[in-house]
Amino acid sequence: APTELSNHMSLRQIFETHHFLAVRYIFNEVNYFALIDKESNRIFLFNWEFDGSGGILNDLDGGTRFLPKAYYTEDDREYIIGFLYPYQLKDLISSNDFKNSSPKYPEKKKELEKLANSLKETDNPVLMIVRMKK
Repeated sequence: APTELSNHMSLRQIFETHHFLAVRYIFNEVNYFALIDKESNRIFLFNWEFDGSGGILNDLDGGTRFLPKAYYTEDDREYIIGFLYPYQLKDLISSNDFKNSSPKYPEKKKELEKLANSLKETDNPVLMIVRMKK
């Protein structure tokens, strides 16, 4: 359950990785996600919305922005996890923003289109796993 910090702010989620403190919160009715680098104290701030907009920019395949929901480690590597619903992915690949995007890996953009086209809107959510850089 959210924690009310004031009349204008409520904490939604907080988790810690080896290198970051991750915080999802609402301030003045705007949703935010912050990654705080524990070593340098740099803060990376992103807006987020329940409709899948906002979050960390995905410049690898032009896919949806990423909003982490959880964290885990495996073999000393850190991963953050999110999900999106098939209709969100289908809406994304049909958008002009996606069609006109120039991701770092164009072949991955084609794979993402293939995945989206293989989904039915009633399918289960798509699990997104992102490996964090060391």
